Amino acid sequence: MKKLILISILFLFILNIYCLNKDTEFRQGMYLRTDIIAGSYFDSLLTLASQAGINNIVFDIKDMKGRLYVKVNNCPTLLNKPGDLIVNLPDLVSKIHKADMMASARIVAFHNSRAAKSDSSFCPKDSLGNRWVEIPSKGAQWLDPSMAQVQNDLFKLIDMVITAGVDEIQFDYIRFPTQGSVRNASFEFQRENDRQLLKDSTYVSITRMDIIEDFLKKVHNRYKNNKIKFTADIFAIVSWQNPLDILATGQDIKRMSKYLDVIHPMIYSSHFDNNFGFRDDVHNEPYDIIFKGIKRTNSKTNPGCKVVPYIQANNWLVNYKKEYIAAQIAACKEAEAAGYLLWNATPNYQITLGWLTEINTNQ
Repeated sequence: MKKLILISILFLFILNIYCLNKDTEFRQGMYLRTDIIAGSYFDSLLTLASQAGINNIVFDIKDMKGRLYVKVNNCPTLLNKPGDLIVNLPDLVSKIHKADMMASARIVAFHNSRAAKSDSSFCPKDSLGNRWVEIPSKGAQWLDPSMAQVQNDLFKLIDMVITAGVDEIQFDYIRFPTQGSVRNASFEFQRENDRQLLKDSTYVSITRMDIIEDFLKKVHNRYKNNKIKFTADIFAIVSWQNPLDILATGQDIKRMSKYLDVIHPMIYSSHFDNNFGFRDDVHNEPYDIIFKGIKRTNSKTNPGCKVVPYIQANNWLVNYKKEYIAAQIAACKEAEAAGYLLWNATPNYQITLGWLTEINTNQ
């Protein structure tokens, strides 16, 4: 009996060491659209990714247009439509795990064109009480992050995704809108502030940062007994934590990271204006911008929350070549990030994965 107990203790010890090593492994991930993952091309792409050292696949469960890749019932802000691609999530997760990779389900939180166009009651309001639109040419795209129904529907979606065995849930667009006539937008929390101030002049008004932090706190408390991890994407410029950017987005790194396992600054050099940081050609000098962005994010992040940036894996506005990818990866390692995630909204990863194979072979 004693021998059996000792063997059990030894097994648990080895298992804990294994899990610790997996958790501390340098992450080399890539984002793939769910239609790519559900297609016949995914198996060969998964093989190429494995050869390149990829150990994490990120895929959409809900995208920014509001498209859902699982069936959802009784959620007025989450709408399936006839003809939607519905995936067998447990099978998909199992395939990724068999490739010895983590499976991360991406949920776009508050950007939802489908629901915003369908029902104005869940949208920010303009000065006349009508549906506020960020970019008129694109129509309604945003739901109100401070509305209880919007948040509760996301909890129902998370409940469903957790049962499929994903390793992580990654929130994107976990912020307030920042474009267009934002000053004319009215959110539920602001209207509640006005109501409370009429009753009590000492009332302390709620801010955008409070809403985002409170949502993540609810997520943490609701799922803290599950093994699943939660991560969140932030604007690259938010890494610099300029007070105006924090106020606009509601993304305060210190406050958000209290309830997250990983935070993902989306540091694409193509998205910065030239001369940012006194660099004449920011677009083609990715090392500098990524290194600084990671360092600044790390300096604001709470202990226990890792920094894994998204890096650019496409040729938009940059001279895209092996050296460009190598510079980004070098910046991630030397700035002490816990890994990186490749971003390409198309399936054109073959060349990038070939470069990665060469880069990892030569290290």
